[in-house]
Amino acid sequence: MKIKLQRVVNWLAVLVVFLLPLQTIWIIRETSLNGFKWQQGTIGFYATEIVFWLLVLFQVIKWLVEKREISRPQLGWRTVFSSGVLLLAIYVGITVLWSGDSMLAQVMWVKLLEGLLLMMILINNKKNWQNIGLAIMTSGLFQGVLALGQFFHQYIYSNKWLGISEHNPLLGGTYVIEVGVERWLRAYGTLSHPNILGGFLVVTFIFTWMSYFHTPRRLIKVVSLISALIISAGVFVSFSRSAALAYLAAFIWLSIISLRKKVNRAPLYRFWVYILLLLTILTTMYSPLILARVSGSGRLEERSVTERMDLVDDAKTVISNNLMFGTGVGNFTYYIYGQDKLRPGWAYQPVHNVPLLLWGEIGLIGVVLVLVTIISLLVLVIRRKGIMSVSFALLLVLAILATFDHYLWSQYFGLMLVGTVIGFALSE
Repeated sequence: MKIKLQRVVNWLAVLVVFLLPLQTIWIIRETSLNGFKWQQGTIGFYATEIVFWLLVLFQVIKWLVEKREISRPQLGWRTVFSSGVLLLAIYVGITVLWSGDSMLAQVMWVKLLEGLLLMMILINNKKNWQNIGLAIMTSGLFQGVLALGQFFHQYIYSNKWLGISEHNPLLGGTYVIEVGVERWLRAYGTLSHPNILGGFLVVTFIFTWMSYFHTPRRLIKVVSLISALIISAGVFVSFSRSAALAYLAAFIWLSIISLRKKVNRAPLYRFWVYILLLLTILTTMYSPLILARVSGSGRLEERSVTERMDLVDDAKTVISNNLMFGTGVGNFTYYIYGQDKLRPGWAYQPVHNVPLLLWGEIGLIGVVLVLVTIISLLVLVIRRKGIMSVSFALLLVLAILATFDHYLWSQYFGLMLVGTVIGFALSE
């Protein structure tokens, strides 16, 4: 019985992380602000949540069957981390009480709890990480292939089963790069934004790197190398600056880790050659697009930078008016709308920086709890695995993505991705 339950839990965990990028959703509430869809105020239930709650159910049943006793907590960084997570979950739930849109706050609190539950389950799913890692790599490979198809076709057709919306580069609202009179579509995969696709692919690239260097089997090495090439190309066609920076940091960090090991370096050099050759070819072919993104020149790029700076100003306003307790989880854009109802609807966005967004939504008290949790997490990872480890590389990638975007806190997918990464980092 116990063995069968463990198998069910193992395969449901694999399925959850593989299906995570799918955006198939049942929309419960959809509202608009000044004639535009209020994206942050949309409330829905994702199809992947069904699989996730099945995982939670079977995990609880497994614990009950095993009749696990709750061990007395011992003082240490693991206890500090667990206490920080628990207090953060409780406090974020309390912020619902003073949020302007309480329904939205309640939903975002549940999404946070889902991310934390996934983290806990994966931490205790240590023996299954080979299969989970393979699922993450396969999911990244699928997204990479889909991204390349979208970019080369320069059109994205809708698909309700995969949760893909239609994106036409000729229409407003689609994320493109303008070069002269041309509008180049950035790849989305199945996700809601090219930046989110890029960030996810960087995480999957790290797992692909692990697969390539940790297996003695030639077939798996070849498959891992091909996957790494496709995923790298997927990061490229997302044209996400934050993802590109995270990819560069991960590549350098993982290379240093590999060079420090006293093993045959031929596979590493071979990996470098293929990856760098691919990126050189793509950069040469699409240099005008790269130049537009890097230089920030062009109408859309300048507008993007201006909007991000305006959002930082919004964050300063929100924080100064809600210093200690915040607006309530998920209520950043709702609060801004309450302060200024004259903007076009699309302008109500979260600040593209997770620390500022956290401070704005859960206040200084919440930020302190997050800092305690992060510090204890870093101490645990460094003590167990060291700075020169894959786990630290994954956390470094999350830190970069959180500095330049908001989805790791503001969206269900981002919270689940964080839970997955931390679950791996803290597994033995």
